[in-house]
Amino acid sequence: MSGNNIYSLPPNFPVSARVVGLGEAYVAIADDPSVCLYNPAGLAYIRQDQMDLGGMIPQTYAGVFISYFSYIKPITQLGGGVGGSWIRQTAFLSESIDGINNTEYTNYDDNYNLAMGTKLFSPKIALGITLKRYSI
Repeated sequence: MSGNNIYSLPPNFPVSARVVGLGEAYVAIADDPSVCLYNPAGLAYIRQDQMDLGGMIPQTYAGVFISYFSYIKPITQLGGGVGGSWIRQTAFLSESIDGINNTEYTNYDDNYNLAMGTKLFSPKIALGITLKRYSI
């Protein structure tokens, strides 16, 4: 998500159960709402509106929760589709000063994505672009 925060996850951390189930080998068949993150050219081949909402607690990162929302929509006039996604990494942290005062706080990292994909010259060739914004 963001590289400036020591509690951040890697930017390529998988957020979709399907992506994890495919061993992160998802780029070639990107055809569900997580296409905004992995291969925006896949938006050229979607046939219906789709939405994905999820959350997970990664076992290797204690105190971290990932929230995810994505929506994609075909646009026939474009010859493809558009989509957007939002990912929030929430880290629940605590800190002790001299072992006496425990301070608990929450850190949020947000990632916003807007994507577009369209077919070029032939049905087998597509182009996609994703605009990303990270905030911490």
